[in-house]
Amino acid sequence: MEKVVSKKSFLKYYGHLSYLLIFSITIFSFIIIIYLEDKSKQLNIHIMPVLGFLFLFFSLWLAFKYAQTAYKIKITRQTISFNSKTYLITDIEKLKLTGTQDYPVFGYGNKEGAAIYFKDNTVKYIYDDMYSNTAELKKFLLSVTNPNNIEPVKKKIINTNYNIGSVSFKNFFIFSVRGGFFSLLLVMLLIGLIQPNPIFNIVSYILFSVLVVALHIPLFYYFEISDNRLIVKNHILFTRKRTYYLDEISKISFEHTYGLPDALRIVTKDYKSKKYFAASLYDSTWASLKETLKELNINVEN
Repeated sequence: MEKVVSKKSFLKYYGHLSYLLIFSITIFSFIIIIYLEDKSKQLNIHIMPVLGFLFLFFSLWLAFKYAQTAYKIKITRQTISFNSKTYLITDIEKLKLTGTQDYPVFGYGNKEGAAIYFKDNTVKYIYDDMYSNTAELKKFLLSVTNPNNIEPVKKKIINTNYNIGSVSFKNFFIFSVRGGFFSLLLVMLLIGLIQPNPIFNIVSYILFSVLVVALHIPLFYYFEISDNRLIVKNHILFTRKRTYYLDEISKISFEHTYGLPDALRIVTKDYKSKKYFAASLYDSTWASLKETLKELNINVEN
């Protein structure tokens, strides 16, 4: 292989940008509609269009800054390019392939990714969530970079003597805030469905119910540890299961993002990275999971 070119993630890059744009335009339109409808009633709400435009401007700025952090990256055996800026591979002073890196966009917190330090004091980041081929980018970069400039990844030997049997880290999701809201919303939709309604309303209810379920599926994961395996399951799609052998895990980080549930990110030794939101877990369950992972001698980051 002579070069690798980044591929932006359909869901986490394009999907997130689409969500920001649709959400901001929807809220802006809602504010303007309320203003226009109440204008004839002489209500003192002339500040609303200003607030609407400010909200729209901030949302579009946020989307623009988010898009800016996902470079078009091209790596060859001699160079690495970020959009139109190209560096020689020999200009890399230090390469850190994993870790929680600074993220410059307001409200998002830091993100998992690679940090590349150049001799001119420039630092470039490759954020895991932005690309569908992050592991490929990292492995190729590792193969062409001077080994002396690569920050070694902490390696630990899994404590297989720590026998915990099979332990589940889960809580009944209905009793969590998001789980309770999700359940209540589904009940309300079900009540609407059983009422005598025109066929259009029934179809609308069904489509909205499917949308609600689809949006909540990624928020309700939970975890099990059994026979030197970490198993990820989902409360809603109870047939979905992802298994990681403990000795293939490079590190696990506990991530906190404003406005979203706490999440567990699993990074494997081949640089594949996946984040699992777990809205139903109590603080005590998170603490127990973290302590268990440390007892198993797995690299854990907050």
